[in-house]
Amino acid sequence: MGDYRMLIAIDPGVNGAIAFRDWEGRVFLETMPDTPREVYDVLRDYAVMARTEGHPVEARLERVGDFFPGSKASPAALVKLSRNYGELRAFLIALEVPFLEVRPAHWMRQVIPDLPKGYAGGVSAARKRLIKKGVQQAFPSVKGITLQTADALGILLHFMRGG
Repeated sequence: MGDYRMLIAIDPGVNGAIAFRDWEGRVFLETMPDTPREVYDVLRDYAVMARTEGHPVEARLERVGDFFPGSKASPAALVKLSRNYGELRAFLIALEVPFLEVRPAHWMRQVIPDLPKGYAGGVSAARKRLIKKGVQQAFPSVKGITLQTADALGILLHFMRGG
């Protein structure tokens, strides 16, 4: 028996994305919309589509925004990321979409088992390229995978593998 849920995987970064896998196994990508209202509308539209067809919806949201000593992120960037993360949590709650949070290091190590130590934190072009390569191999039929959408697909892959 197949998985008949709509799966939603969210990279909450300002330059993040949202990946969807529907009950027929089709994968869709959305770069993070510009405004909170647009983000809400995208999530709502996919959730409504699934529920109209009689399918449950579930999400994974990357857990971000924690400050840690040695972080190279500016305080302003952390505040913006945390705001996006909080809004996404609120949208999922309002839409009654059950979700779990997943830490970046957890999904990255499952998607890229040989990820070099230290690659799971912060924004690294080398890490982004590794993730993109891994998800392109996992999703060969998905067109238009970019560095911006790769993390959302990585979270989706982790989700599909039981994470």
